[in-house]
Amino acid sequence: MEIAFATEAGVQPKNEDACQAWPELGICVACDGLATKQGGDLASRMAVEAIGRWAVANSGILEAARQSKEKGPREQVQGLLFDAFQEVSKGIFQKSSSDPALLGMCTTMDVLALLGSHAVIAHVGSGRVYLLRNEELHQLTEDHTQLAHMRRQGKLEGVTPAQQATFSKRLMRAVGFREEVQVDILGVELEAGDRFFMVTDGVWSALGDTDFEKVAVSAGTPAALLKNLHAFVGPGKAKDNFTTLVLDPPKQVVSSGAAQKIKMLGTVPAFSFLSYQELIRVINSGELVKVSGGKEIWKEGDKGGEMMLVLSGTVNIVKNGQQINVMNKGDVVGEMSMIDNAPRSAAAVAETPTNLLAFPRAALFELFREEPDLAVKFLWGVTMEMNKRLRAVSNQLVGGTDKTAATPLSTGPLPFHRGKG
Repeated sequence: MEIAFATEAGVQPKNEDACQAWPELGICVACDGLATKQGGDLASRMAVEAIGRWAVANSGILEAARQSKEKGPREQVQGLLFDAFQEVSKGIFQKSSSDPALLGMCTTMDVLALLGSHAVIAHVGSGRVYLLRNEELHQLTEDHTQLAHMRRQGKLEGVTPAQQATFSKRLMRAVGFREEVQVDILGVELEAGDRFFMVTDGVWSALGDTDFEKVAVSAGTPAALLKNLHAFVGPGKAKDNFTTLVLDPPKQVVSSGAAQKIKMLGTVPAFSFLSYQELIRVINSGELVKVSGGKEIWKEGDKGGEMMLVLSGTVNIVKNGQQINVMNKGDVVGEMSMIDNAPRSAAAVAETPTNLLAFPRAALFELFREEPDLAVKFLWGVTMEMNKRLRAVSNQLVGGTDKTAATPLSTGPLPFHRGKG
């Protein structure tokens, strides 16, 4: 792998950011400390040092996850990362509580763990992790600020730019603010050529989304891009400390079809309103199923417990012995039975050797409970698709022309923020 990172104070008298990487362990961390009086630099430093100790203590488990192709070891690392964030938060909170001068100190924290063909990201605060894939930049983390929360709630109408600037600095989550902290954890299947950026808000707020993306997608080594980004931020212009880490995963990572899976899932009406990050979360809940040609995937009348995305091959839909539909690459089968858990209305048979990504009902519903915004977008997509189908049937019943195929899913403002990426 190739890594470059740097942290600078900018025009501030003290640098409260901290950043470190342990290439041999596949671990990177970036933090932005905060304090009401002092201690921001201490909080970020405590967090980085704690993650370093955690990585060394769990080096065997990290290595096992790098070598394994199964989900279990990666999920174990995710659980350990969650626990690590709790330990860090508890340690910073107790330290600040013991010294009046440090009261209120806390930090943002982003950790990236490379685990063979996958990466795991753990995130709290206003730092950001981006993925550059096929010359497209995707933001993989959500800002835990008051501004981002208001945007997701659709409550920015009438809010002035000055107020937005203030709200963007108010954190709703931070490590060390309390003994426990809510952590966003995301698994990412890697593709050849992927590149990650970890930045504190001193970078992305100074550059803005457009200029940051312009530099990030340009060619160059991690060191060259880091230099360009910090030159754009500029110590003479930066109002905050600023930190950047650029990471290229190991060259032996081969194309896994991850980008293609996400692209295909994004064309499914039920998932068409999801951001790239949310599509990754859905993909992670799926299980690969391989079916040989001529084999029945399920029988008519079987209990519907999962929907399946066809990754390759052909699936025939058969009812009462008659073929009624053919599903090809990128199509979804079984989504209605997955939602209502009703018996399958038709059988599904693999005509050719077929690979499918199966989404069990229980796994998707667990994800929806954890991510209510994602659930709303899913239900909106399903509702719009059902509305489209009902209009088509209505037109056919009265002998009208079916004009719904060319009708977009939504022609007005959406009742939610779609997110970036």
